[in-house]
Amino acid sequence: MFKNFIPHLIILFCFFSATGSATNYYSDPSAAGSMSNSGSFASPWANLSSIFAANKTFQAGDTIFLRTGNHGYAIIRGINTGFVVITPQPGQTPIIDRIRVSASAAIAAAYWKLDGLTVQSEATGTMANPSYTLLEIYPHATNITISNCIITSNLNTIGWTRQDWRNRCNSGLSTRGKINANYIIENNLIKNTAFGLSISSSNTIVRGNTVQNFTNDGSRVVGSDIIFENNRVQDLIKVMTNLENHDDLFQSFTYPAGGTGQDTLKNNIIRNNIFISCTDTTRAFRGPAQGIGCFDGVFLNWITENNIVITDHWHGISFYGAVNCKIINNTVIDPYLYTPIDSIDHNATNIGPAWILINKKTNGPNSTGNIVKNNLVANNVIFNDPSMGVASNNIVLGAIANFSNYFADVSNFGLPGNFDLHLKSGAPAIDAGNSIDAPLTDYDGIPRPQGLGFDIGAYEYVDNTLNSGEPESQGDISVYPNPSTGKFRIEFTSLPLSKNYTVEIYNLLGERIYADNLSTSTEISLQNSPKGIYFIVVYGEGRSVYSKKILLN
Repeated sequence: MFKNFIPHLIILFCFFSATGSATNYYSDPSAAGSMSNSGSFASPWANLSSIFAANKTFQAGDTIFLRTGNHGYAIIRGINTGFVVITPQPGQTPIIDRIRVSASAAIAAAYWKLDGLTVQSEATGTMANPSYTLLEIYPHATNITISNCIITSNLNTIGWTRQDWRNRCNSGLSTRGKINANYIIENNLIKNTAFGLSISSSNTIVRGNTVQNFTNDGSRVVGSDIIFENNRVQDLIKVMTNLENHDDLFQSFTYPAGGTGQDTLKNNIIRNNIFISCTDTTRAFRGPAQGIGCFDGVFLNWITENNIVITDHWHGISFYGAVNCKIINNTVIDPYLYTPIDSIDHNATNIGPAWILINKKTNGPNSTGNIVKNNLVANNVIFNDPSMGVASNNIVLGAIANFSNYFADVSNFGLPGNFDLHLKSGAPAIDAGNSIDAPLTDYDGIPRPQGLGFDIGAYEYVDNTLNSGEPESQGDISVYPNPSTGKFRIEFTSLPLSKNYTVEIYNLLGERIYADNLSTSTEISLQNSPKGIYFIVVYGEGRSVYSKKILLN
């Protein structure tokens, strides 16, 4: 699984090592900007679309700062040796109507980072064109990062009618198919769109994004070697732009060999995401959304773990044509008391509750070698045929009334987006899981196990009396200083050393970066590790006896 990270570590190195001779350029859509200027702070170029139309070239480490105003439709081109950044000038509020990165072999692009941009189709009052995507990366682009951007048809949809939602929404962000694309799509807000986030490239990391209010599919993954993690996809606006469309929170599918996609999608990791079909049941345009729906594979060697799926459909997590896939430690619930029937929606019925399903591909190889374990699921775990895989340590929640026996707070069924699905004290899911192939951390990044065994579902139960963080010392163990610059000490007094206590440290990806025996006073150095949050876990007597977050700054 770690091979997916290697290209991006190289990308980051190139970005930071190539900034020694960086040049800052400025783009100003007002009358002050002109392509006959030098592009300096005092003599800025015109808007962003004009810069690329003029075929300006850049060096690794350069930055293009955008000033307030409309920057039009920009087609980004140019093959750089290291990252060139496009970002707003501090204090400025530029808006771009539409962005395309590359367009053909003749208009190729490499090493571009788009950071903090606003891409909005109705930015100047112009009606959206539903047939296009606001930000798209074409196949002849490599090593592209899209981060911290707002991508929206229009941020203000107050008073929108059904026809407004059908006619005024563009699609959000899409990447086109390419092997070894090396894309990073992170921490973006994609809101009020038709399709939200569509990934058809390979070797791509998609993390920390929010997709909200979409009229078709919230997210799609139609590529290989993709990490899709820590994303939030919520709120289908059911207005039926296509009368036969089955809308999904997450969808994947394959094309026939020789088509525009691939006939096998492999090595994808779908983890630590939350998918909610409707966060507020009082809003308009409610309707059923399929959860994680992977239809008509082959899907080879996928890992689907630590996801939270809240949906009013049978398809909580469904794979059709799965080979050697793992569906582990997910929480899949259907808390909706009813599904609204809409006369315009030909597919609307009272459906659900949500299941986890492995089924056969319509045409092609059968599903085989799959593992489904440690899941909390509303309906059931279903294999269309016993030969398709093995299920173990799953809990079927059953009736909605049973939810309160498991979860910290599911009191307001009108606002499922406010649920707290952490396990409550005494929940039957605690210590009931199986550790083999299970993720080492939970949805929050808390190391597993916290008790005598792995828990079932996306969250590992944490005893707040031991892990509240106040005071710093837990029982006979303390960590100081915290925060730390990289050197800190773990001390304990009365725990018997004869029990062979060990200490392990994990990063936010669940990778163990340190392990050693624990003495009464152990000094640890992580000075060569990146800044951020880490998890310290002390093991003894066959279980975790202490866990603590530590911040390196």
